Amino acid sequence: MFILAIETTGPRCSAALIDEKGIVKELVSEGELKHLQSLTPMISRLMEGASFDEISDIAVSAGPGSFTGIRIGVTTARALAQALSKPLISVPTLHAFGADEEAGEDVLVCPVFNARRNQIYGGAYKEGKEIVAAGAYDLDEFLSMLSGGKYRFIGDGVGAYGEKIDEWARKEEADVSFSTKDQRASGVARMALAMKKDPEAFGGRTGLGYEELEPEYMRKAEAQKKLEDRLKAEKAAGAVKDGSTGRKTGNLTLRTAGADDIPAMVEIENRCFSRPNTEESFRREIEGNPDMDYALAEVDGKPAGYAGLWRVAGEGHINNVAVDPGYRKRGIGTEIIKKLMDDARKEGIKEFTLEVRPSNEAAIALYRKFGFDSEGRRKAYYQDNGEDALIMWRREK
Repeated sequence: MFILAIETTGPRCSAALIDEKGIVKELVSEGELKHLQSLTPMISRLMEGASFDEISDIAVSAGPGSFTGIRIGVTTARALAQALSKPLISVPTLHAFGADEEAGEDVLVCPVFNARRNQIYGGAYKEGKEIVAAGAYDLDEFLSMLSGGKYRFIGDGVGAYGEKIDEWARKEEADVSFSTKDQRASGVARMALAMKKDPEAFGGRTGLGYEELEPEYMRKAEAQKKLEDRLKAEKAAGAVKDGSTGRKTGNLTLRTAGADDIPAMVEIENRCFSRPNTEESFRREIEGNPDMDYALAEVDGKPAGYAGLWRVAGEGHINNVAVDPGYRKRGIGTEIIKKLMDDARKEGIKEFTLEVRPSNEAAIALYRKFGFDSEGRRKAYYQDNGEDALIMWRREK
């Protein structure tokens, strides 16, 4: 039997198989930030000559790290676990990364990921045991937990903060070494095997159902604060626009949706779709995923529609476009999509994609107005009636 391990929290994604004796087979993506395109084909290649029946568990590096990468890894692991009826192992990324580093006797291994603004995701490990708890820290705060001794700092935080760490080491007379290596599925696999052998030592992380696995961003509160700051700025600016069809629209306002808007969005969702998303789903995306934004349209202060855009590997995935039936044919959908795409372009996104029912001719016509073309189909994508989905793309130079 094998454990299938997935690692997507760093610049390169990887996948690995480990058997009961600890023998590992691993594949790593050739380029950086190509998780979405690379991960599934990589897993398929990894499984050549093997059967999914031989998989006992699916392990995934749950975070912290790249928000987009975490989301891709967790979503892929959930989908595989559901399809194959396999249990999941939620592997703590920093612990697996630190435990897998061979640094020598009496050396404290300190994985540090660059969280920007003089902040890191970090922890400290000795012979595989956690000495400083994994978390989001100011760099100075983290270093204050260490004193003297031998240390090996690993991860992309070394490139960003190596000089500051070196300066701290001279003051503390600490013996430090560095490595800018990044995370690998082989380390996740070895940690997962240890967790499976001793589940009580990693309480609640093994034997998970697909609905129980959660990403570990470690900075949810900060992400929410950033979103709230954006909302205040947008409300202060006004952002008032007119409708575009000639039918009286009222005062149309566009802004980024926040947590307080979720109940109204759920009401619109229920009026628009036969299989609506839940309040919990909206809350998870709006409060917990900084790579996902929803644009909300209000007419005279009343919510009239919304749509979401998920930033993945430099692409914008538009989803869940909904306009309340009482406000349709007023150009509101056009304005919502325009706002999402304009905001994404400011972040350097030039490729956009979405799925739509072939029977939804009005939506297809709207998307074509924005330059989207059909490039493929997802068979039986919609669960309510088994209808295919058209995959549409707009690619800008």
